[in-house]
Amino acid sequence: GNFLSYYKPYTLDVFLVYIGREAWLHSTWLSDWLRDLGLCVQMPTHQKSLRAQLHEASQRKAVTVIIIGPDELSTGEVTIKSMKSGTESKVQFDRVVSLLQRTMPQNDSTMTNSGRLDLKPC
Repeated sequence: GNFLSYYKPYTLDVFLVYIGREAWLHSTWLSDWLRDLGLCVQMPTHQKSLRAQLHEASQRKAVTVIIIGPDELSTGEVTIKSMKSGTESKVQFDRVVSLLQRTMPQNDSTMTNSGRLDLKPC
C-alpha cells in the first residue's frame, strides 16, 4: 500500500487561543499538560486576532477551544468553548486539565509489541 495508509485520521481535541504574550506563555504550558494526557492540541504559531484564531479553530475542526486573554488572566480562569454546541464556560485555570481529562473521549493510543506507546498523530 502507499505510505498514507499508515496514518489514521485524527481529531483535534483542543485548539488554544491566546491574546498577548503572557497568555501565550500560559497556553504553551497548558498545551504541554494536555498533550501529556494524550490529547491532540494545537495553537497558532503567531499572534492573530481573536476572530482569526477562532476561525482557524473552526477550519481545523477543533472539538474544543480554550481562550486565554487579559480578562482570563486577571480572573485566573480560562474560557472553554464547545465548537459543536457553541456554549462557553469559565473554568479556573488549575482545573482545566482535570476537567478535560474527564470529558474528552479516550485517545487512540495503542501499545506496540515493544511496549512503546504510540499516540495518534496530531
